[in-house]
Amino acid sequence: MRHPCSTHLQAMKRIYRYIKGTLEHGLLFRASANLTLRAFSDANWAGSIDDRRSTTGACVFLGLNLLTWTARKQSTVSRSSSKAECCALATTAAELRWFGYLFCELGIPLRSPPCIFVDNISALHMAANPAFHARTRHIEIDYHFVRELNFPRCSSDALCSLCFSTCRSLHQKLVSRTVYSTCYQAQPPLCSLSLEGA
Repeated sequence: MRHPCSTHLQAMKRIYRYIKGTLEHGLLFRASANLTLRAFSDANWAGSIDDRRSTTGACVFLGLNLLTWTARKQSTVSRSSSKAECCALATTAAELRWFGYLFCELGIPLRSPPCIFVDNISALHMAANPAFHARTRHIEIDYHFVRELNFPRCSSDALCSLCFSTCRSLHQKLVSRTVYSTCYQAQPPLCSLSLEGA
């Protein structure tokens, strides 16, 4: 950082407090016959104060076990919340496809096709719509491979990846400790994500 200021120091202290407060947390992997890949995708729009880039939040589950999660700043500035959500959707779809290929390579059969849950209706329409218009032409190249997929819509309350992409109050963070069970209690209808060659 070339010119750190007080906001950067506050961010560093916040990260330190988070790490200190979560030293006791860990991941538990349980044996399960449920070999279903599910991913949850979300984004916040222009969340970075410094450069107004959006943040992608995503997590991938195999059955009830969390395989991977990410909270990453997007590489470009999104001019709309739909573009930010589409970018998060494309990133999550690529990661889910990679896991599908990995399990295929390892000879591990999946019970059903992988699916992605997303809570933005505009991102769903852009992913399903085979035609891009002038207003969405700037998104076409990056997200061409997800257009053919059909994703279900789920509420933000049930979206696991929401805890990775947004800043929330202490109460909501405590509630997000149970977000794992929330994702699997009220499940929206599943969709199929075709994995070519898998």
